[in-house]
Amino acid sequence: RVQVAMRETARDRRTNAVANTNNSKTKKKGGGGFLGLGKIFGGGGDDKYDELVGTVAPGRDQQLFAEATHETRKDNYETARALYSVIINTYPDSVYLPLAKLAIADTFYLEGTTSALIQAGQAYQDWFTFFPTHPLSDDVMLKMGEVEMRRMALPDRDISPARKAEQRLKAFMQQFPKSSLRPEVEIRLNEVQENLADHDKNIGDQYFNKYYAHHANNLKGAQSRYREVVEKYPHYTGMAEVLYRLGTTYMEEEEPDEATKYFQQLVRKHPNCDLAEKAKERLTAIGATAPDPDPSAAAQPCAPPGPGLMGGIMRQISGTVPKTVNKDGVIISRSSKDNDIIAEVIKHGGTLPDSFNMIPVQRTAPGRDVRPLPTPAPKKDEGTKKDVSLEPTRSGAPATGSDPTKPAATQPTTPATPPPANNSGVKP
Repeated sequence: RVQVAMRETARDRRTNAVANTNNSKTKKKGGGGFLGLGKIFGGGGDDKYDELVGTVAPGRDQQLFAEATHETRKDNYETARALYSVIINTYPDSVYLPLAKLAIADTFYLEGTTSALIQAGQAYQDWFTFFPTHPLSDDVMLKMGEVEMRRMALPDRDISPARKAEQRLKAFMQQFPKSSLRPEVEIRLNEVQENLADHDKNIGDQYFNKYYAHHANNLKGAQSRYREVVEKYPHYTGMAEVLYRLGTTYMEEEEPDEATKYFQQLVRKHPNCDLAEKAKERLTAIGATAPDPDPSAAAQPCAPPGPGLMGGIMRQISGTVPKTVNKDGVIISRSSKDNDIIAEVIKHGGTLPDSFNMIPVQRTAPGRDVRPLPTPAPKKDEGTKKDVSLEPTRSGAPATGSDPTKPAATQPTTPATPPPANNSGVKP
């Protein structure tokens, strides 16, 4: 009975097997799409971008750029990055290529997660390496600093993003001394250094309090941290307290000259602070004179008001500090979608609008020479030997010129060519 049933159903089983094989081949053929984009767009053979990314044609880079920007507007960042990457990999001579690379970095920045911000910083750095004199290069370097500022936490937590932000912003000030963005960079640099100064002051306060709680033998740790704040962060809003405590540590160490220096700086630079009166009392006890306050500091308040009780609690919960950061990308804006740079680029066929300064940004070279070393001369064939003859030394003046048998005095000389008038002796 089993054999009879198998013979009767053999034809149906063969038909189903062929149908299943054809279906599996169809799925394998259409699953990945061009450059694996089918998986990103949902797979299948009816992908709406199959024709756009699967063929190369004139003007196709413009369509890809517009479609990628449209996906970015809808927060489909992975799809947008895949489309921008097609322009980079398939159209290397496209006018859209520099801005496609920059748009990929912007998508990471707009995404805003911790991992995305790390990738945004690297993408901006790569773009800046390839296009250092592009009209948008100073904007990109500012955005590199803002990437680290968005990752910046409270002073008592991980301080490495704040240090990286300071490095980026200082590099901007050095490499783009004439940029119109310098005022914005100065504001951000002051905010970053405020965070770094708080970090050093907090550590100095711990050493200071340990000494007076009899848990430390000296005040050297507090002195080093307070001195770092004074020397590195002159615009720190809590400078008055730092100067007073630093002077106090030197009085404890019986170094009145050093204490006088910091107490006098407090009286001169921060006359409106309550600690200035205490500093005057310390100067009187030492036997030093209190200086007159600087005219520029006479009208300045001691320090801005703090966040308050609830504000401090919210900061501790969120783990962030207030900072001036633009959360829009360099060319893609989240707030004004129709008036950002990328919209104008699409209108102008891949070029920046006329309102932009198309002259390459004047950039100051970094302090370290990054040019590659000269290629060493090829080694001579060691197997080839030259005959060398030795002659005895002749008496008299050393021989020069074309005839080695004559003394130097009888040789014809060639007048030396004077150096150019504007030769400064500096290598190019």
